[in-house]
Amino acid sequence: DTDALERYLGFASSGEAVLARFFASVWCRSNDDFDFDVLDVGRLDYEQRQIISDWVLNPIWP
Repeated sequence: DTDALERYLGFASSGEAVLARFFASVWCRSNDDFDFDVLDVGRLDYEQRQIISDWVLNPIWP
């Protein structure tokens, strides 16, 4: 539900927004609508970075 995602991004913290964009890009197999930028990963804490790192090392597609 991209409309719900857009509403969520309006109040999510910066880290939550980065993860939400990442998850949406993976789920939809496209980054065209979500503007996930790998450089934004630097703003995440260790646990959040680990989620993305784990997926990169062992990707699972929905």
